[in-house]
Amino acid sequence: MKVRIERIGAGQKEEALLRLAKEDGSTEKLRTYIETDSWKKVSILCKKEEKLHRIDSDTVFYVESVREIQSIHTADEVYETRERLYVLEKLLPASFIRISRSVILNLDKVRLYRPILNGLMEAGLENGESVYISRKYLKEVRDRILEEAK
Repeated sequence: MKVRIERIGAGQKEEALLRLAKEDGSTEKLRTYIETDSWKKVSILCKKEEKLHRIDSDTVFYVESVREIQSIHTADEVYETRERLYVLEKLLPASFIRISRSVILNLDKVRLYRPILNGLMEAGLENGESVYISRKYLKEVRDRILEEAK
């Protein structure tokens, strides 16, 4: 398959055209991926040690909320932002999903999933950390995992 990218002027409308012999389930996933701008990374303005930082969403492992402060966890750093969790949830790309009342997880950073007691699930991350998926959000997370595996 050949991929061609054409640059356009800043005022012109962006579009994508796929020429396919036949469509399958992955075609619809690709259409949704492009139409929802899921491929675009965003940056989050954060604070660490009284300095402001811009953190790209593709480096974020998970976001955790504790007392109106959101902790942005990357591979080996933790930053803070006062942006509300529900705002971040809408801002972040499609690879992010709510896994509990206080945590949003980047599914692209998960290495393994393991069921544990009380209907919870543990998500082991690439950096060795673990987060827990609560029962309330487990069905939606499972559906997303299975959808991406297709």
